[in-house]
Amino acid sequence: MVWAVFLHGAEGWTIKKSDKNRIGALEMWRWRKMLGVSWREHRTNKSILEELDVERELTAKVVKFKLQYFGHVARGSAGQLALTVLEWKEHVFKANQEDNGSTT
Repeated sequence: MVWAVFLHGAEGWTIKKSDKNRIGALEMWRWRKMLGVSWREHRTNKSILEELDVERELTAKVVKFKLQYFGHVARGSAGQLALTVLEWKEHVFKANQEDNGSTT
C-alpha cells in the first residue's frame, strides 16, 4: 500500500539526483520497518536487502512510469490535451515573439 500511495502521479515528477537519493532512503526505511530493524543496530542496507532477497526497485519504477507516460503522449494516445501541454511552451514563446515584434 505504501508503494502505491508513493508512486501516485510519479510519471509527472521531475527527478533530480537528490530526489533519487530520497527515494532510495524511503525504500530502505520501509524494508527496515518491515523487518523491525532499528537504525541503532548498525546494519548495512546490503544486509537488509540480502535478508529479504530483494533488490532496490523504487527509483527504477518511477523512471519506468515516466517513460511509459512519455510514450503515451508521444503516440497521442493520452489525448490531444496532453500533446497541447507538451507543445505549450513553444506556443507561448512564439506568441510572445510575435507580440514583441521580434523576428528571431
